[in-house]
Amino acid sequence: MKTSILALLAALLAAPAPDGPAFAVEDGSVLRKRFVERTSWQLDEMSQTMGGFEITFDPPPTMEASIERVLVVVDEHGPTRDGRPAKLGRTVEKAGLTADASLDSEMGSARYHVAMTSPLVDEELLFAWNAEKEAYDVKLESEREVEGLDDVREDVDLRALLPASAVEVGAQWKIEGKKVAALFAPGGQWPLRLDEISDGPYDQVGAEDVLVGCTTTLASPWREADGEAIVTWSETREVDGRKIAVLALEIDLELASEALAAQVLAWLEPTRHASERKEMSVDARWRLAGEGTLEWDLAAGRFSSLALELEGRLAVEESWRQDFGGVESETELIAGLDTRSVFEAKASTE
Repeated sequence: MKTSILALLAALLAAPAPDGPAFAVEDGSVLRKRFVERTSWQLDEMSQTMGGFEITFDPPPTMEASIERVLVVVDEHGPTRDGRPAKLGRTVEKAGLTADASLDSEMGSARYHVAMTSPLVDEELLFAWNAEKEAYDVKLESEREVEGLDDVREDVDLRALLPASAVEVGAQWKIEGKKVAALFAPGGQWPLRLDEISDGPYDQVGAEDVLVGCTTTLASPWREADGEAIVTWSETREVDGRKIAVLALEIDLELASEALAAQVLAWLEPTRHASERKEMSVDARWRLAGEGTLEWDLAAGRFSSLALELEGRLAVEESWRQDFGGVESETELIAGLDTRSVFEAKASTE
């Protein structure tokens, strides 16, 4: 009887853990990870005051934009410990943004193009978990100094969407708004440089306004992120002999930031469109709702793909002071935009 009990205990201890979505990438794995955000918006309403006088638009102008932000990295994984890579080498293949906007009104028409890239493209980033600081140490393999490196993060693996403990098919859990918002900025806040902005005309809107509209994305540095995502493990599929957990996502999110003005002014400073505005501020608030699907490779312990679609309403309030003919005047601009965003991610072996 004693032998039977010992054998039973040994069998139980040797039994594999229940299948479930968890991060467990094998040491030495090399993965290419691609993230794409496509956001488009249409101007729905606009009001403006200058020097305390309201400027009316009748009929209102028609303005719209389409923005694409892309990140492609190749990660060489070290050992996984406590649900995260202990070490990671990351080669940045692509990181940037392109946008096109159009403006049509009784005063005329204009077309604008914006292109930006990260100075980290073609660099190799080295991440090492620092247990004492409970954070990653990061450096460039080239040892080159790049401004903004401190804002880059290790996690591009969508780990925030995973459950806090073991679950089974049919389980449901919630993710807080801040963690959801961070998913849209994989790898943190990548430094960007302005490569191209159209010469204008800027008689109806300023280069500052165009850049605000063309660079406000899901990945922007949002100060607040309220709301949640509800994740449901809806089913498990077999794809090419591999078990894939299908996680259905429902997202309700409200983002807010006042950090966009400083960023826009810094981008414009070295160009011929350097701003003459003083005390410029931008208050952006974005309400988003949508759904999508995360596919998680249970054997490989990593995400396979993510696809999200979100509809939203973006409210932007700008204010600044500027000299006009020797007279300083204060301007306030309020715009309401209807938005549609698609966010996609895919991971594959090298």
